[in-house]
Amino acid sequence: MELAKLTTVELSKMSAADMRETEENLREQLALAKLRAPLSKEGLNIGQQRKLRRVLARLLTIRTAQRKAAASVATPTTTPQVQHDE
Repeated sequence: MELAKLTTVELSKMSAADMRETEENLREQLALAKLRAPLSKEGLNIGQQRKLRRVLARLLTIRTAQRKAAASVATPTTTPQVQHDE
């Protein structure tokens, strides 16, 4: 699976464990790209790094949205009824 080509739909269909694994892989590839950049003769592959950063940002955004959705379902937002004595 090409990490730089993951779409929002593909990311949103992943399980939580797959998202964590993908996040780790993306971060690892970004770190390696930054380490290799000064050593390579052709220079820094900024385009590839940019794609990886964008996919990572999408992944984190989707994960945050899913957490917020799960939290809103778990805790109802209704206000408690107050009884007035007459």
